[in-house]
Amino acid sequence: EEKIKKLDQEVLKVREQMNRVRPNTSAYNSLKQKGLRYLKQKKMLETQRDQLMQQSFTIGMIIIN
Repeated sequence: EEKIKKLDQEVLKVREQMNRVRPNTSAYNSLKQKGLRYLKQKKMLETQRDQLMQQSFTIGMIIIN
């Protein structure tokens, strides 16, 4: 959860930086790539978290039965 929150903060920082730079410049494009990397990483962590939660639920159901 902490990693996801940290990535959210990083994405916000990149958005703020992108707002200060002119579109279609090399600086803008590199910030855009950086932001996309953060978003992909966040998505991957959320998917892993959801899978772990599902596995925990399944194990809990097996133990109960």
